[in-house]
Amino acid sequence: MTEKERAAQNLETIRSMMERATVYRMISGPTALFAGLLAVVLPWIFPLFDGVKLSSEWKWVWFGVAGTIIIFNTVLVIIKAKRERESIFSPGLRMGLRAILPAMVIGFVIGLLQPQNFHPVTLAWIWMLCYGVALMATGSFAPRSLGWLGCAFVVAGLYHFRLWSSYDCGIEQGWTGIGDGLRVANMAMAKTFGIFHLVYGLYVIFIENKRS
Repeated sequence: MTEKERAAQNLETIRSMMERATVYRMISGPTALFAGLLAVVLPWIFPLFDGVKLSSEWKWVWFGVAGTIIIFNTVLVIIKAKRERESIFSPGLRMGLRAILPAMVIGFVIGLLQPQNFHPVTLAWIWMLCYGVALMATGSFAPRSLGWLGCAFVVAGLYHFRLWSSYDCGIEQGWTGIGDGLRVANMAMAKTFGIFHLVYGLYVIFIENKRS
């Protein structure tokens, strides 16, 4: 290997490491903890989201949660970029967005355009699958832990699909009203978007960051 080739390889290695660091901050430890805390606490504070009677209304509560998390994470990204005197929309960040946006947009559109009789539990496992696929799409350039988080969401989504393939399944198990369905959907969101993010955030802060 010539000196020129060795230098090019070193530059590529450095670039790859920078890309990983940039993409990784899209879902940082603090953001994961914040997201997990919201998703876990919200169903206990508002078990049935008083006044929410249909899936078409239920989804807006969780859209609001997602919007709050996006704003929180964006603020962190801007603060970090300014502190390190970097461009907010760096090549790595653009690469990450190109990877995750297709699946995320699909989940958003399905939730936005769902019919009124579309049960919230069905929407919950669709969101799990879309989010998991979005994270797994970063596997070629993001840290391995992000891919494992994506796998966990995909497995959870498939499990809930098997558990509740239709509202009739819920009736068979004794869930006899929209209230029961909302409760099940809230618990599914809390167990996945809540607990998964809490575990991931703690892993990033106490293990991943120490290694780096």
